[in-house]
Amino acid sequence: MVGMNPKISILIPVYNGEATIGRAVRSVLAQDETDLEVIVVNDGSTDGTAALLDEIAGENPNVLPIHQKNGGVSKARNTALEHATGEYLMFLDADDELAPGILRKTLVLAKNHDCDIVAGTCIRIRPDGSSFLSDMPIAEVPTIWQGEEALCASLRDHPSTYAVWAKLYRREAIGETRFVEGKKLHEDSFFLFEILQKDLKMVVTKLPIVHYHLTQSSASRAAFSEKFLDMLYFAQRKLEIIEEKYPHLIPLGKNVLVKANMALLKTMWSAKGEAYKKLEKQCQKTIRENGKYFIPAIKVDKILFLFVRLHLFWLYKGIYRLLRGR
Repeated sequence: MVGMNPKISILIPVYNGEATIGRAVRSVLAQDETDLEVIVVNDGSTDGTAALLDEIAGENPNVLPIHQKNGGVSKARNTALEHATGEYLMFLDADDELAPGILRKTLVLAKNHDCDIVAGTCIRIRPDGSSFLSDMPIAEVPTIWQGEEALCASLRDHPSTYAVWAKLYRREAIGETRFVEGKKLHEDSFFLFEILQKDLKMVVTKLPIVHYHLTQSSASRAAFSEKFLDMLYFAQRKLEIIEEKYPHLIPLGKNVLVKANMALLKTMWSAKGEAYKKLEKQCQKTIRENGKYFIPAIKVDKILFLFVRLHLFWLYKGIYRLLRGR
């Protein structure tokens, strides 16, 4: 059970975040919980991030800045985990904010349901300052996932299992689980996948936990690069684990494989060269061969799947380029 005033560790990795890290830290310090530690790992920033963090820490003893050589977001998060001392933990990105009063609200949910993870949603903030609530298929009242239910939800690609942020974790739920270092995409969904293999209780709520700031440099908007191959790497690792430990869930594991290949295709509209054409064909082949396992989570997935199944991905890509103005 949750204590009267459990300590919460907020873990923030940052690289060249001078423009936003102050906002992120202030959103934590403004919470109405008093027993907090804010661990900010400066992952080799080359701007003024280090000096700014030291200044903030000098004014507030609850902020612990850690400076290390650049090693990527996974290494930074692992460093934060090694230093965290809270009974509960929460991840926050350096360009986002915690919703006002959200720590108290998630702690109440954790106490009322005696759960290991409280998973919420986010309010998305556009560059112009306007905002909208993420449209996720989540019930108005909290939903309880116990044990394998949460794992199956992740294999079905439920939005609450996409990322590590917008969640409050009981420390024991994470335990010795760590992020795979050296990877840049889907490393957080794999981290959560590993946690959900434990016999845990998870509460899913529509409660907005994070104010997520949209930027033009986000992965979904970026031009294709080799880092997108991480999608296939983690999908294959998930399938291998499912085949070994949960053979009855193999169909769901293959759904993950289909989704990863579809996600990769969506990034390859701008890729050029024979190697990428070959990869594009292989992705489509994998999708068609495993199509019977496909479980659509969002409408866009259904549309792409139909185009690939009908051997019309070239048309999908042409329409996408036209809509993108290229």
